[in-house]
Amino acid sequence: MGIRTGYVEDYDLSILRYEATIDRETLRESTVLLSRDGRWPVAERWFVDMTQVERIDLHFPDMQRYTDEKSPIRLGNRKLIKVAVLYGSDLALGMLRMYEALMSEEKMEIAAFKTLEECASFLDVPEGALRPE
Repeated sequence: MGIRTGYVEDYDLSILRYEATIDRETLRESTVLLSRDGRWPVAERWFVDMTQVERIDLHFPDMQRYTDEKSPIRLGNRKLIKVAVLYGSDLALGMLRMYEALMSEEKMEIAAFKTLEECASFLDVPEGALRPE
């Protein structure tokens, strides 16, 4: 599987850890794994770990289709969603910028960081919450 997910209830925090390759199937998996009772998104804080991404097999139309499919149900009347992305390569940062461009009209504040400490600070959670056992 190309993605692992988690949820930390104490902080209303969804966690996504992408592994190896991100492709259309990985995006589909993330939607299925994170949906809870048909609601999207699960949390108002998101931590996305892309440090293990080795390859991205996506194009802009793939990302556009991914965001368009969820857009009407994703945010509804929810508050601003904060998304902290931990990236380890320029490749992962490039994918994030594509996603960011597509989500610019939504109620999301997306930020990219090189350290776990920066992600935790942005999300206002302890570092340990980003690495639950």
